[in-house]
Amino acid sequence: MSMAGYNESEIILDINALKNLATFKLHKHRVKQKLLYKSSYKKLLIEQGSLAIYEAMNNSAPFDVDLITNLSKKYEYKPEQVVKQLRNYKKLSTQIAIFKV
Repeated sequence: MSMAGYNESEIILDINALKNLATFKLHKHRVKQKLLYKSSYKKLLIEQGSLAIYEAMNNSAPFDVDLITNLSKKYEYKPEQVVKQLRNYKKLSTQIAIFKV
């Protein structure tokens, strides 16, 4: 076993298959699509995470360690990013309150 469950003969066969131009182009296209999907998925998670944090703030949810940890895991944030979103929300809500007066 060489890499992640593949034996050397399988790897050599795969490399030889990629020497064919059509196979290489297909492989390149699949890799590009996967990278684009991962990028768009990450952007969607970040957007949903921000909305979830703002929703929790609007509902006056207590932000304890458990809630911050759960948000971090669910939306693939670092806990520092959750805290940064909280500070951003507070800054925006303060600015909105000032302009309403």
